[in-house]
Amino acid sequence: LHDMLRYLKAVLWSFLGLREKHAFEADQRKLKPIVLIAVGILVCVVFVVTLIGVVRIVVSNHQEILESAEGRS
Repeated sequence: LHDMLRYLKAVLWSFLGLREKHAFEADQRKLKPIVLIAVGILVCVVFVVTLIGVVRIVVSNHQEILESAEGRS
């Protein structure tokens, strides 16, 4: 579990682009690249699915507001 958190932390900091050089170098020595790639793809998929969900909720609420406004006029 601790190792997976280390991979997740490395990927998330890399997504933000805020890595300190010594932390990056330590990760290069300790973490396996194939696992980093897999975690990166997983985080990316979760991010995209979350964005799609948020957009669908916003669009749905916007259409409900428009429909209720049309009914009042």
